[in-house]
Amino acid sequence: SSGSGGWAPLADSTIQFKRRKGFPLEILHATLALRNSLTKWSAPGAERYFSNQGFTWGSSVRYGVFHQHGSEKTGLPQRRPVDLTASQRDDIVKIIQGFIVTGKVPPV
Repeated sequence: SSGSGGWAPLADSTIQFKRRKGFPLEILHATLALRNSLTKWSAPGAERYFSNQGFTWGSSVRYGVFHQHGSEKTGLPQRRPVDLTASQRDDIVKIIQGFIVTGKVPPV
């Protein structure tokens, strides 16, 4: 299976494992637990913390950190589930700045 999002392709052993388990062959799609924790407010593992100084968004799904950073110990290549471009980061900053100034979230 070829890589997506610039990710390394799946190892043949991973493809065989996914087929045996009936998982989709797309990268980072076996159970969608990590993806759901990052995109759905009430999903298991969803982490959202807000304060007057800022906010933190992430996931407590235990294997997420290994995908985000890779693991030399296990040979897992880095496949960042969250990898924003500079343009995307700039857009987020503009949305936050707009909210601070106007109290409204601009249309996306």
